[in-house]
Parts: sequence; structure tokens; C-alpha cells
Amino acid sequence: MQICKLGGKNKLMALNSTLSRIVLGLVVVFGWGTFMTKAQVAPPRTTTFELPPLPEGPALGRRDLAWIKTGNDFNQSGFTTAEAIDKEIEKRVSSYDRETAIVTFDVPFNSRRLIKPINKRTYNDFDNTIAAVNANLSNLDAYFWKYGDIDIAVSGDTYQDQLNVYAVIRALEILRYRYPKAYQKLFVETRKYTSQAPTPGMFVNRFKTVLITFHTSTTAEIAEGGQALGANEDLSGPHGKYSNLAIVSIHATKILGAATTGSNILYRKTPNENYTRYLREGLVETLVHEMLHRYIDTRTNVDALETSIFKARPLAGGTALPLNNKWEEAFIINTSLSYFIREGGLQPSVPYHYRSIIDGNIAELEGLRLKGVVTDMSRLTNFTVSTPNHLDIMRLTVLD
Repeated sequence: MQICKLGGKNKLMALNSTLSRIVLGLVVVFGWGTFMTKAQVAPPRTTTFELPPLPEGPALGRRDLAWIKTGNDFNQSGFTTAEAIDKEIEKRVSSYDRETAIVTFDVPFNSRRLIKPINKRTYNDFDNTIAAVNANLSNLDAYFWKYGDIDIAVSGDTYQDQLNVYAVIRALEILRYRYPKAYQKLFVETRKYTSQAPTPGMFVNRFKTVLITFHTSTTAEIAEGGQALGANEDLSGPHGKYSNLAIVSIHATKILGAATTGSNILYRKTPNENYTRYLREGLVETLVHEMLHRYIDTRTNVDALETSIFKARPLAGGTALPLNNKWEEAFIINTSLSYFIREGGLQPSVPYHYRSIIDGNIAELEGLRLKGVVTDMSRLTNFTVSTPNHLDIMRLTVLD
């Protein structure tokens, strides 16, 4: 192509403007990525929320997730270490400003951190050093993937299964670099034993493993969590140190967005867009929400508030005080929403939905209090005034 000569400052500016239009004309928006032919001036953003295209035949069988493309992908073969790739991903994720919604982020993953499964295993075979993962899951088969130190289980090897695996990886990278305090407190520090001594005669917990799994053997609208008990790793010490498994279970069907529950109640778009938006945004909040529950597990017998919440959980087959589950849920929702509202990144539909839940829970709790019905709110001495500020009181400080 021949370019004519231009003279003068105005003509140079005109040439730069023309070249800018050419570059913009080469931007291709495709599925989950925005691909640019020139060095990126601003981080790419996904503006449409269609599912990525189905990969060609052998792509799924390779189980390398390479068929998922983003506008932030880069050639990782030139990096000598996984840590160097981490730094590049950090730079790309951190380039989004606080005003940019995380649903639009294009996030690559570190191919050297990905450990793909070879064959299916049962959940009982996942780790024989812990108790049964979950009565509903024990004998089910799954493919167990691993990204860094996080395990991810899916029931099959389909397009949706692998897309769910990538979505967890993407969420973890966003948490690591966009919400580092949440990642540090919930995914790093919970893996270590606290240095604080527990209540005399009690023990402390840590999570040896964090497992995020997609299945349908749950009644949750979207997600639920739990822990499986492991072994005491310090039999000769002054108190027990139990190394457990944290499990976050996500309903693999309800997040698809076609039902009247799950991702549809968050976004109320088409089924595909509900699903896509959940994977790109809602899942980030889900991981924080569920790991806040698990954080309580690691602080029981150490912190007074977390111990009170832990002891208020209904015992299996036992009699619980009214609204115990809603009492803890109010703490978790309020803690998560306070953090995300302060840090930014969520679009309004997610906080709006969960705020309506917490308002309903608080209304029920306050109604019982006014009637003189004893609930676990009585464990908190803060509730002594006639109209307590629930949103100030019913919140953990871990993300402050």
C-alpha cells in the first residue's frame, strides 16, 4: 500500500487520526474476548455476553482450555517461569480501573498453573485423609482439575464443564489482583493455622484443600459450602490442629439461567446471558461469600464473634433456635456486600438482590426479638437498644 506524503503539523495529526481509525477498524469482538492487532492502549473489555463458540472436535479432549480465548491472551512460551506469567497476568488485570465492571474483564490464565485431570474419580477418592466430603457427593464421579493450589471438580468433560472450570480460574485471578485483601484473607490465610491459642481445651482449624465443585446434588439456589474434617496434625501439642477440606458447591443447572431461580434471579436476561454474566461476575461474589462461611470455621474457638456464629449453626438432627441459618447469612451477606460496594466492580443487580435478602432476614429477626422469642441474636450484647443498627453490628471485620 502506498502512503502519500503529508506536510505540516495538521497533516501529521490527520495521519495519526487515520491510523487510529484503521486500528479501531481491526478490533474484533468475539465471544468472551476483544482482540486487537496493535499494542493495547487501554485494557480490552467484553461488551457482549454471548457464550464462547463451541470448540472443534479434539479441543475438549486435550483438556488444556486453550479453546477459550480472551482479548488479554498473550504468548506464554517466552516466559521462563510460572511466576513471570503471574506477573504479566497481574499487570493486565490491574490495568482495569475501579470504575470498570468486572463482568467486562478479559482475563487470561496461567497455563503452567493448570493441572488437568486424566480420569474420573469419586469424591470419596479425592482425599482419603479427610472424612466424607458430603453425603450427597461421596460416591459420585467427577473430573478433578487443579489451578495452583485450588481444586475444581466437574461432573463431565463437556463444553459447559470446561467453561465452568475456566470461570473459576478467571474468578480466582480477579480476586487475586482486583480484590487482593479478600483473596489473602480467605484463600491464603485460611490455609494456615492461626498463631493465636484457642479457648483452653479446644482446637484450631485450617484448610489443607479448597475444592470448588459444580454438581446438582444440592438444594441451594446457587451455591452452598461446608467443610470435611481432616486429621489432627499436632497430637503432641498443647491443642489440636485439624487440617480440613473447604468445599464450595455450585448448582450446575441453576446457574444456566433458564429456570426461575439461580442466575436468572440475579440478571433476568436471556438464559445464555444469565449464565455468562454469572460466570463472569456473580461467581466472584459467590466465592467470597462461601469462603466467608469457611473463614468462620477457622476462627471458631479463637474469636468471640466467629465462635458465637459457629455455635449457632443447627446441629444435624438437632433442634435449633429460630432462623439460625438466616442469622449467619445476614453476617455473611452484609460483610461481602460492604466489601464489594466499597471496592467497586459489581453491577447493581447483584448487590440489589442480596440486599433484599438481608433486609428480609433482618426484618424476621427483629420481629422475633420484639415478640420476645429467643434467637441467637441474644448472643450479641450489642442488641440492647430498641432499634439496633443491624448493618453495623451483623458484620465480620475480616475484610475491613
